[in-house]
Amino acid sequence: MQTVKLDWPRPGVAWLRLSDPERLNAMGDEMAAHFRTAVASLRTSPDLRVVLLSGEGGSFSAGGDLAMLDAKRSRSPEQNRHDMLTFYRSFLDLHELGVPLIAAVHGWAVGAGCCLAAACDLRWADPAARFRVPFLALGLFPGMGTTHFLQQRLGPWAADFLLTGATLDAATAQARGLVTHVSQPGQVVPEALAAAEKLLANGSECTRDLLRLLRGDPESLRAALETEARLQAQSYARPEFAAGLARAQARTQKQ
Repeated sequence: MQTVKLDWPRPGVAWLRLSDPERLNAMGDEMAAHFRTAVASLRTSPDLRVVLLSGEGGSFSAGGDLAMLDAKRSRSPEQNRHDMLTFYRSFLDLHELGVPLIAAVHGWAVGAGCCLAAACDLRWADPAARFRVPFLALGLFPGMGTTHFLQQRLGPWAADFLLTGATLDAATAQARGLVTHVSQPGQVVPEALAAAEKLLANGSECTRDLLRLLRGDPESLRAALETEARLQAQSYARPEFAAGLARAQARTQKQ
């Protein structure tokens, strides 16, 4: 099953879709591999100008796959550190394409899914979209660039969002900086695509230069990912993670 789809709705605009709707686009090793392949194909495209990112089905993404996380409890911290860093880069190497990234979020954007949306330069949301990063409730140190992107987007609200695990609706997320635009109901993808088309009129080289400045030093992101991978690897061996994971699995089984 192909869990990531790549289309070109307009010349110059690549549309990446997380495509595992039965599992709310949970992000596991298979999806990471498919995403990595899609990004590699975009690297070789001379026509790429903008990337649009969305999810199929009822939500953008429910975050990290619980089965993948459970398997890490039996592995060494060093293996987990290496694997998590590879996992993060599979998605976040989007930044290396050097083109504007636009997220179109509907339904839930949770955990790693929320962070993937936050990594995009423009972040559109359906009015009914919801954002949450419940890493700490899971007994897990945040990953997927959380400590980098959420501080950039939310500023002083980042600590509140992470420590409380609160759910933000689209309007609140926009007011705090996590979302840049709220669409009309049910129109988030068409409106985000229209925004992507407008960017095609910009000079491509000037755009790349601007993105380098706006995104900041790439070494800062690399350092954050290294630290997150190391601390997340330590989390997998702790009893609080086993307990948090069991609670999350029980909630999933009831749904």
